Amino acid sequence: MRRRQNAGFNSQIVEGIVFAGISIFIITIASGMNPYRSWALAPGLFPIIVGAIILVLSVSLIIQGLRKRDAKTGSFDRVDWLRILLVMGLTIVYVWLLPLLGFIAVSIPYLALMLLILGEKRWWLVGTISVGTILSLYYAFGVLLSVYLP
Repeated sequence: MRRRQNAGFNSQIVEGIVFAGISIFIITIASGMNPYRSWALAPGLFPIIVGAIILVLSVSLIIQGLRKRDAKTGSFDRVDWLRILLVMGLTIVYVWLLPLLGFIAVSIPYLALMLLILGEKRWWLVGTISVGTILSLYYAFGVLLSVYLP
């Protein structure tokens, strides 16, 4: 069985481009969230920091993708479009359900499904990471820092 080759892009490049676009969108929207003169108290500061981190990581992903070639054929791996569409669709549903059901009720299944899409097979680890991460974030931001979470 011959493997189909894609001479242009591999999945890391496509994912890097998608994440770079998302990070630029986040930074652009968050830049308008400064009702104060100082960024220290602005609600857009944290999204800008997260957007910048995502941008740096996505550029790194693109560079890794450009360096990764099949040694025998010199071509790139195939792009897994189904996985990309699943992630995008799941994220759209997450954003839509977040104000309706709340942060904890939507974020735990979202994170669990993302881990499953990315290939994690151990259910106990998916559950532990999903529940532990979301409850930790809720406690840190919602309880300790009194940040409103949807």
